[in-house]
Amino acid sequence: LFIMSGVFITILLTVMLFINRASRRLERDFSLMARFMKKAADSSEFIDRLQVSFLEMDQLAGSANQMLEKKKIIEDKYRLLVENANDSIFITEGTTLLFCNPVSERLTGYTRKELYAMDLLELIHPDDQDSVVEQYERLSGIREGVLSVYPFRVMRQDSGILWAQVNIVDIVWEGRPAVLNFLRDITDQKSLEKQLIQSQKSQAIGTLAGGIAHDFNNILFPIIGYSEMLKEDLKDDPKRMTNVEKILQASLRAKDLVKQILTFSRQVEQELQRIQPQPIIKEAVKLLKSSIPATISIVTDIHPDCG
Repeated sequence: LFIMSGVFITILLTVMLFINRASRRLERDFSLMARFMKKAADSSEFIDRLQVSFLEMDQLAGSANQMLEKKKIIEDKYRLLVENANDSIFITEGTTLLFCNPVSERLTGYTRKELYAMDLLELIHPDDQDSVVEQYERLSGIREGVLSVYPFRVMRQDSGILWAQVNIVDIVWEGRPAVLNFLRDITDQKSLEKQLIQSQKSQAIGTLAGGIAHDFNNILFPIIGYSEMLKEDLKDDPKRMTNVEKILQASLRAKDLVKQILTFSRQVEQELQRIQPQPIIKEAVKLLKSSIPATISIVTDIHPDCG
């Protein structure tokens, strides 16, 4: 009985020692997995599989490391995408910057450290600040993923101004509500839009001028015709003939002016011709004399062969 009791106690102690040792190993493996799970969200620390005691836990550790490896690859791809994007990508909470990519520095002229320390309203043109704040307030509280797009002017560090278009999305960043911003420089686009509007205005003015010129041309046609017939009737009256010739000359100049207006309104290639500037200068001087006070005299010295 004594021998049997000794053997039983020895076996019991051996089993308890084995269970205790296995329990500590299992606890160590679970602690290792628990630490990994806590750090996996914020870091890329892999599990050392040599420290794992049980085969089942080793397989689990291998799967966890594989998952972390894929996560790291995805993070690297996104980081590469953000760092090399053509647009400025940044995350804000209110008017505080939480994150920005290198394009944000090139776009604003400020360093990342300066951007983190400043109020972002300083980057917005004073005339656009109210509308930008209104857009952000409108976005606040709306469901995640809602997109809002609008343009505004950005004040650069070198006092320059550029037009930008921002796409904003309401997100959660590190457990807090934030806004993801995609900012694109549209200064060239705004310049092209301005040129297009100016071109449309010029086209509208040209169309209007063309219509007026046609009507004016219809008025000039009988004046020129009757003036030429009147010249034939006044061949024997030099004094009155001179007056008629002046009417005809003025009408012909008006006809040339109408032709120029029509050329402008049709937006066609103009034909360049050599002209004698003396008559044009003399006519301009006559027009100028009639529009300035009589106390001012104009003396001209026009060479007959100039031009």
